[in-house]
Amino acid sequence: MRFPGLVKQYMGIISSRKVVYFLFLIYLIFAVMIPVLWASHLARVLNKALSIADGFSMFSYCLIYPLLIIPVTSIVLITLFQYDFNIFIIVRQKARKVMWFKQVAVVLMASFVINILLIIIIGIITSMLTQTAINWDSNTSLFYKMNHNKTLTENPSIAVVILSTFFTSFFSVSIMSMLMIFAKWIDKTIHGFIFMLAICSIDTFYPSFFALNSTYFPNWSKYESIFTVLILPALIMVAIIFLGVLAVPRKEFLNANEK
Repeated sequence: MRFPGLVKQYMGIISSRKVVYFLFLIYLIFAVMIPVLWASHLARVLNKALSIADGFSMFSYCLIYPLLIIPVTSIVLITLFQYDFNIFIIVRQKARKVMWFKQVAVVLMASFVINILLIIIIGIITSMLTQTAINWDSNTSLFYKMNHNKTLTENPSIAVVILSTFFTSFFSVSIMSMLMIFAKWIDKTIHGFIFMLAICSIDTFYPSFFALNSTYFPNWSKYESIFTVLILPALIMVAIIFLGVLAVPRKEFLNANEK
């Protein structure tokens, strides 16, 4: 199936679920408000100056992001594939591997759009609370307190903060969504969903992936370049795609009732 046909197929699914996606958008707005308002609250309590960059950094907080953003976003993305194993869809496919690549492509496209929306929402809400773009080189900043009383010798540009936040979130959402799809290929039960919740829950209380590979305050001092946190997620995503190519049966859909 050519790319325009791929887009048309999944846009049809989206149009039939407008209410669900509208509610999802409302959810994203409220979910993003929590870390941004929390950053604003901390700035007032600690008597520190809030900046727009703080809203983007707090978005990656380990107690918020893995539980509020990733699970719901991944589940919504998975709804795009609920008909993929329908007999009428199956008979149109040349091979399972082709379907896997299509699913990966749709995940990447949808994750891109969702994370663009997240960045816009964060920017709008934070801009309502402060007009300061970034102040991470000052000991009066919220960053100073959240970064263990350390400032940066030089402020990164707000564009770098926004881009790094976008890409870390993009990789996280894409990885979890791909893992859920991969789990569905192996086992059609809800094990993929349970697996995702387990990973997110563990990472919430024992930061091991999302928080360590994010744009949360301490990571800006930990790495020479914040984009270093993108290396591991990028490698994991490539590994999942390659694993899918190996694990998904390569034979043609000779029997439409199979699988």
